[in-house]
Amino acid sequence: MKAIFPKRRTIILTGIASIFLITMYTEFQGSMKNIALFKSQNVNRFLLIDTAGCKIPKLDPFDSSIYWYMGSASELKCEVKKDLLYTKNNVLFINWPLVKYYVPSLRYCKYDVIWRPANVETHNNYFQYINESQPFTTNQTISDEFIRVRCFNDRNEIVYRNAFSFVHLKRNVEKRCRENELKQTKDKTILNILMIGVDSVSRNNMIRYMPKTRNYLLQKMSALEFLGYNKVADNTFLNIVPMTTGKFVHELPWNASLVNVTFDKYDFIWNKFSRKGYRTLYSEDSPYGQIFDYQKAGFSKPQADYFDRPFSLAMEEMTDIWNSDHHCIHARPETDIVLEYTRQFIEKFRKSLFFHLHSLLD
Repeated sequence: MKAIFPKRRTIILTGIASIFLITMYTEFQGSMKNIALFKSQNVNRFLLIDTAGCKIPKLDPFDSSIYWYMGSASELKCEVKKDLLYTKNNVLFINWPLVKYYVPSLRYCKYDVIWRPANVETHNNYFQYINESQPFTTNQTISDEFIRVRCFNDRNEIVYRNAFSFVHLKRNVEKRCRENELKQTKDKTILNILMIGVDSVSRNNMIRYMPKTRNYLLQKMSALEFLGYNKVADNTFLNIVPMTTGKFVHELPWNASLVNVTFDKYDFIWNKFSRKGYRTLYSEDSPYGQIFDYQKAGFSKPQADYFDRPFSLAMEEMTDIWNSDHHCIHARPETDIVLEYTRQFIEKFRKSLFFHLHSLLD
């Protein structure tokens, strides 16, 4: 992580199961002593947690009693193998050799901006396409956050569509961050927060199906498993609210009678970091199943400085671009697309304060 965050210290919270909070990697001074102390405890062969106040049995993830319930796992391979358009940094490219082979009728492309206003209240599903570009056949430098690309044949018929995300500096955000950061007490240790949640994947299921990821976290990043930490209720929403507000859902207060009321008024953790001078990002895949939007009203304003819900909604609207049981957009897995937004954000702000929360639901 030092290559990505040379000037800042970073906490990475990787979530497995609805509660998100399972592994942690810290670089700040003294943390390794705490990790060593934690790892020296709970060494009983038969108990996951073995303390005076709590004993939790250590279950074998591959026990024969559950063998028939374990499905096989395989790598997702998109049905489409190559993308006709691709991006690098902030530049959009047309791969003309591939175009001539796969879609020889394609003559030119246009892009327009996928837009939702930042400071105006709208429906949580609102977005629109604005600022259509001129036709192009060469590389395009993109200064917008999200774009839809459409390509046409000689009869001006659409023969190809795609969508791309970019991360740019936002003047109003940088101004707020500078002003708020100056108000804070200077500390030798400044932490950036990067949270990635993988929904509904227990620790044992991660051992079964994500061994490479788990081993990388443990061996390469000195990750810490929060053994014994568990969910507080059933379903993601009821667990994310306590994690991001410090309150149970009924303490917000919120209940099923408020499904048409937005969540803007509640003080979530990203709001607290925003007031401390942090740039904030909130991202999820599967927009119609998102935590605060499924059978709920979502947010009337984007809940973070960088917020890709309009982008996800636009991709869902373009039904012809999906394949592989709705897991890929052309040659790109949906997970890769949303995590690319995360990568761009980290690269852009590697020397700045940021708070990032990303949930993989689908």
